[in-house]
Amino acid sequence: MSDPPSLIERPQGQQFEQATPVEFHIPSSDPEKPVIIKASHANKLARYSVQLRRLLEEARKSQKPFVVLKCRAGDGTNLPVLEWVLQQLPKSEADPGGDTCDAPTLCDARTLCAACNVLFRYKCLPTAFADLSTKVSPGSSARSIASERSESVRCWQAKRMVESTTELAGQLMTIALVLGNKDLFRAELATVIWRAELESLDTSVEKLVDLHAMRREELQRIYQDLKDAHHKLTSGTDYERQLAEFITHRMEAAKLGNPAHSWQDNCTRFSGIAELTPYRYIGKVENALRLVDAANGIEQHEDGSCSTDNEVQGREPPSIGLLGSIQRHVFDPLKAAISRAKEERVKLWTETVKSTLDSVETEIKNRQGKRADDLMSWRDTQVSGWERELGWRPTAPANGLARPTTRPLAA
Repeated sequence: MSDPPSLIERPQGQQFEQATPVEFHIPSSDPEKPVIIKASHANKLARYSVQLRRLLEEARKSQKPFVVLKCRAGDGTNLPVLEWVLQQLPKSEADPGGDTCDAPTLCDARTLCAACNVLFRYKCLPTAFADLSTKVSPGSSARSIASERSESVRCWQAKRMVESTTELAGQLMTIALVLGNKDLFRAELATVIWRAELESLDTSVEKLVDLHAMRREELQRIYQDLKDAHHKLTSGTDYERQLAEFITHRMEAAKLGNPAHSWQDNCTRFSGIAELTPYRYIGKVENALRLVDAANGIEQHEDGSCSTDNEVQGREPPSIGLLGSIQRHVFDPLKAAISRAKEERVKLWTETVKSTLDSVETEIKNRQGKRADDLMSWRDTQVSGWERELGWRPTAPANGLARPTTRPLAA
């Protein structure tokens, strides 16, 4: 008996361009009625996907006329998107004579995120899909909260995100990482890890699964920044040590921890702080340190200026006679001196808090960049490994959006 036709045709000249149809069978609740997805160019699918290549090889060795995909209808897999990817994957710009893939009929974030999950699950080269990360709509979760903040406020000073915006940020983060869009990934990673209260992510990228662990790590690092600033004050002048004591008092009163103690001790003593997002925690700290001492008649305004009780309530009418003279020459100068001393304390306190928060914000932005760069570097390593396994050799990338970085080896 002759061997069945191979589902994989080895590239030999123009033979690489020939179309070999293939059926993918997806198990359903009825074992006799699997979901069937048909695709052409089995040889090209094997050229662009490590996992599909392995499955096609297994089907060839077992002499099966179809390939069984290890997912199940009804388990959450988006079957129309899976079919679309299988049809579009061979249309790669990296293939001589190939076409760029067509955008999905509905290229929204949810649909493209599902497509990216398929690409990563089956270890597909993403070159044919890279530009879609710049065409997805909406293209940024930040646009949903842009009207709620200005450039002058700190990175954590924005209203809490609604659920739909949180979900969008997670989808865009997955899209950006899989397709190699570094700028979009950094922005959405900052939203998902530092701002959003997203517990889990529907993703096939293993590095993005444990959001809680990443969020917990960044929260602890923010606390360590505050602890370091507090320790620096305790080693300074007498007045700086008084400021450190006042910071401790304010944070403890707000149930945000004692900066002289470890993070673990504070999590035990102040239940709930470990569940806050990093932005939520530092925002609460900022609020706890905002007011100076209302009981002393000093009020700090949003613009940083200060006013005393008399300035708020209006000036008292001048006294006359001996009492008026005593007031003008004794009490008024003394009152002015006390007022100046209070304002000086307010100024020093404001400057200390501002310096501390400036340092924390700088460290947050540095860590956002580093975490994004580390994850993108890991992604690039994964894709490079797939390219080597599929027999491609790298060339210089055309731009930062993972445009074709490979050319097929000569036969």
